[in-house]
Amino acid sequence: MLKRLLFCAGLILVLSTSAEASILNFYLWGPGAASSSFFATMPSDFTPVDIAADGSSFAVDDVTYIRGGFFPCPCTGRLTFYTPKHHGGVEISGGGTTPAHYETAQLFSGPITHPVIDLGTYDGVFIAPDNFYSGGPATIVITETPDPAVPEPATGAMLLAGALLLFASRRKLNRARISDNVQSGLSIA
Repeated sequence: MLKRLLFCAGLILVLSTSAEASILNFYLWGPGAASSSFFATMPSDFTPVDIAADGSSFAVDDVTYIRGGFFPCPCTGRLTFYTPKHHGGVEISGGGTTPAHYETAQLFSGPITHPVIDLGTYDGVFIAPDNFYSGGPATIVITETPDPAVPEPATGAMLLAGALLLFASRRKLNRARISDNVQSGLSIA
């Protein structure tokens, strides 16, 4: 019985998956940001796509646009990140509109094939789509929202394994006491 319990607990531990990644938040505002603000989110464990052969840019698809003065929101779109070779910053596209560009410092570190978005506040210039909206100075703030404190499945599996082990040892101890009592009762009679 105990072997089966330990096998099941071990199987649960092996098959457990880890928690999801945190969320990156992008806030863009200022007089040049289409007299409005833009807010988007994406997971921090994103996969870069359309990596430029010269190493100057990469894109992230399926970014969630929450609010935007120049995009019908909520919707999904693409953020394309650039190195200083192309004036740094990020291009915002999707939602059926012409892309808008925000020029500032490079917003990521590490190799372009495995980039890490740098958190912080960046001042720059917003260049509006087709000059339909006014361009000009704007600020982008990149923050991170960690996952809520939900235990990973492995934690639950370890708690279950411990409880099963305590239950099994208690049961075995009770059986031993009953057996001892029965044997001592037989020798008295």
